[in-house]
Amino acid sequence: MRVRFIILVFRCAAILILVLGARALARTTSSGSDSVPSPQQAQITAVTVQQLNPSHDRANVVHVYHIVVFGRYALADWTARQGGGKTALAQSHGAWRVIGVGDLRLGAAALEKFGVPSRAARILAERMRQAWEEE
Repeated sequence: MRVRFIILVFRCAAILILVLGARALARTTSSGSDSVPSPQQAQITAVTVQQLNPSHDRANVVHVYHIVVFGRYALADWTARQGGGKTALAQSHGAWRVIGVGDLRLGAAALEKFGVPSRAARILAERMRQAWEEE
């Protein structure tokens, strides 16, 4: 009985994370526009928010602003009460996972240290730079 309760709580928390992530992403998408976010962007936002604010502390709300994707790698930039930064993610078996977190200067060299192939790291860094320029 206790195990079922724990599983139920975990499932509810996962759904809440996805819903909150999608709502946050609806305000800002990868291009900074007001277009409808893709399911992939919603997943990346939810994983990033969960990584940076696992206790869902209302005083530490995480806002994801830009998301760029190349192949099975992604880069998201965010702000929170404690500042801001970038999160590198990798996709495996259809799920995104955080592979590294850094400050706003996180570039291709740092992405490579997190295990992102050189070409993908350069493309992600360039796309993030372009996303900022488009604002």
